Amino acid sequence: MFAKTTRDRIVNWKQRTKELLAERGMSQSDLSRKLGVTRATISLWLGESSSYTDYNVSKIQYKIAAALDVPKEYLAKGSDRNKPQGRGVPVLGYEAVGEWLEENVCDDNTPLMYCPILCSRMTYAMNVRGSAMDSQGRSGASFPAGSTIYVDPKPPLKEGNICVLEDKEIMLGIYERVNGQDTVVFLNPNSPRLQVESLKYHGTVIGIFSTVKPH
Repeated sequence: MFAKTTRDRIVNWKQRTKELLAERGMSQSDLSRKLGVTRATISLWLGESSSYTDYNVSKIQYKIAAALDVPKEYLAKGSDRNKPQGRGVPVLGYEAVGEWLEENVCDDNTPLMYCPILCSRMTYAMNVRGSAMDSQGRSGASFPAGSTIYVDPKPPLKEGNICVLEDKEIMLGIYERVNGQDTVVFLNPNSPRLQVESLKYHGTVIGIFSTVKPH
């Protein structure tokens, strides 16, 4: 028996994508709109003559798997599609979070990170700015500047959870209600409690995992 060639493996994942689209009654144009790319880009990705590096193929597979709500390993290798697995999620700058939550699209060059736990398709990663959530060496959670957090907007806003919130700007903090007022509490003892007037909820922090690139 001959070993499968690289081309055979690529065609297999592309064929699985087409089968998933057919199952869902979706066209390639539907998929392009869901991913925020052009129809021509989808055609190029799924064309038999296209050629990409292994890393870029993996990025494409993560995007498509997330859009079609299947594990990336199923799309890439045909493994059990019902088995709960993590997914590749976009790494967003603070200014891109709102658009992601509204449109579920991001720039095609947006990097992906692997979230190793079960999470919703709206989950995203972001790099922490500032030191408000750095506990300064005290026991318990700490989110120092530059650390990568994973945020899932699907869980409802709940007191005591570490969340991404927006008032005049996006911030990371612990949500509380104090005397009927929305309040954000920070882990850094030098950062005072903040009362907010017009709160937007952008998700709950579900992890601060080691940096793992999709492969």
